[in-house]
Amino acid sequence: MRGGLAQVLALIYVNGAYSLADSTVQSSFKSLDRFSRGYVTVEDMMLKLTTLSEADARAMMTDADDNGDRVLQLSEWKDALGALVPNSRRIKEPSFASGLANLTTTTTTTTSSPSTRFSS
Repeated sequence: MRGGLAQVLALIYVNGAYSLADSTVQSSFKSLDRFSRGYVTVEDMMLKLTTLSEADARAMMTDADDNGDRVLQLSEWKDALGALVPNSRRIKEPSFASGLANLTTTTTTTTSSPSTRFSS
């Protein structure tokens, strides 16, 4: 899941740090919610996070889906991100998987890629 996790973290990487600000979390959620339904499915995650395997997407869904409805609402997404990045403003940049180039977000404008190590 290393590449998929890197892509998830890239969704909340803003101005040189991870951000769990409401606007960043909402923007990352909207980038996954391809039909603006208010929830994200395993298929939505796999389409956006191209390095995420189906098994990893399902495992991520199972871990984050608090109410068991097999989709993620915004609140569940925010909780999942918080679990991944508990000290979000103080974590150094990870190295992102090669598949990250396929990921585009509207919340991040950077001129270079993060380059330090990340372990999952």
